[in-house]
Amino acid sequence: MKNVIAQANHGTSGDAAQFSGLLKNITCSGNRGSTVHANAAPPPIASVARNVSFNESDFSPMAALRAIRGNITVRNTGLKPWTAQNYDLSAEYYTDSGGTFTAGAFRKDIKDFFGTLQTFATAEDLENFGLDPRYVGWQLNTTINSGDAEISGYELNIRQSLAPLGAFGRHFTVFANYTKLRLAGSRTADFNRFIPESLNWGVTITRNPFTFMAKWHHRGEQNRGPSSGQGPLASVYQDARTTLDLNLTYQASKRISLFINCRNVANVHFNQSRSQADTPAYARRSSANSYGALGSFGLRGTF
Repeated sequence: MKNVIAQANHGTSGDAAQFSGLLKNITCSGNRGSTVHANAAPPPIASVARNVSFNESDFSPMAALRAIRGNITVRNTGLKPWTAQNYDLSAEYYTDSGGTFTAGAFRKDIKDFFGTLQTFATAEDLENFGLDPRYVGWQLNTTINSGDAEISGYELNIRQSLAPLGAFGRHFTVFANYTKLRLAGSRTADFNRFIPESLNWGVTITRNPFTFMAKWHHRGEQNRGPSSGQGPLASVYQDARTTLDLNLTYQASKRISLFINCRNVANVHFNQSRSQADTPAYARRSSANSYGALGSFGLRGTF
C-alpha cells in the first residue's frame, strides 16, 4: 500500500466573459451563481460596428449560384460567463524500478456553456443587431450561451523501464497515455477545443552516449462546430490521424549534446470533412493538407 496514492477532488470553477458596452469595455469574471444581464435596446449600427465583421463572397455570374452570399460575424455583448462543478478521482501506483501507473476519472457539469450559432440572417435578425437589411441571406455567426453541458471521461498513463526483464531491458523504457472524453450538450455547444479520444505511446532506448525515442500520436475525429452551408445539421470534422515522431540525441560531453528530430515521419495528411447524417461518403472530404515531414537538428549546451 505504500506505493499507492488515491485522491478525489470536488470544486467549482468559472470562465471569464468579456462584455463590450457602447461607451467602454467592462471585463467581468463569474463563478457559480453569477449572472450578467444586458437590458438595453439594440444600438444603431454605427455604435456596434466595432463588434461586427463582414466577409462578402465574390459574385461572378457563376458565384451567384452559391448558397452563402457572405459572412457576418457579430460579437455577442450579452454573453454570460459559464460556471462548472468539477469532480476528479485518481489513483497512482509506483513500481520498485521507478515505473508509474496512473488512472483517473473526471466530470464537469457546466451551466451557460458557450456555443456557436450559424444561421442565415433574416430581416428580424439584422434588426436585432442594428444591421442593414441588405444583408438578408448572409450567414450570421456569433457566440451564444447554449445551455447546460457535461464533459466526463477517464485517462490512463503508464511509464515503465524494462529492466526487470534482464540486463538488455535496462536500456528500454516504454510509455503510453490514453484519454477518452464524453461530450454532452446542445447541438450548438462549442466543444472545438476538446478531442474526444487521444492516445500517445512510444519507446525510449538509452545506450550511452546515444538516446533514441520513437513516439506515436493518435487523435480521434474532432467536431469543430456547425457548418450550415452543407445542411441544417452538418458539422465540420477534423479527421482522425496517427503520426510518428523520431528523436536521436548524442551526448558529446557533460555539457554538450547534438540532436536530430523528425516530426510526422510518414507525412500523414491533415484532412477535414463537412457532413451530416445523409451526406454520401464521396462528398464528405472538404480539404486535405500535407505539411511534409518536419526535420530539425542542432547543438544543445548547458553552461
